[in-house]
Amino acid sequence: QLGAGAREDGSPRVYVYDVVNAYPHDRRAFTQGLTVCGQDVLCESTGAVHGMKSQVRVTDVSTGERKSGAKDIPSPTFAE
Repeated sequence: QLGAGAREDGSPRVYVYDVVNAYPHDRRAFTQGLTVCGQDVLCESTGAVHGMKSQVRVTDVSTGERKSGAKDIPSPTFAE
């Protein structure tokens, strides 16, 4: 059985995309999960890297700023 990304002949599909906009974001964040959870709002889970704790956070798309309610996830649990 072929995977979702394979063509009928077994070769991989090639996807093309265009970047239509860029938004500010915490460059230290190691994003594990990302979803749109409201108008101009992203819900994101991040990994524990670069001295940061694993977190679940809500981010304003237009500013890249974390909204109130970011939760640190205690070790050894990892937000993904």
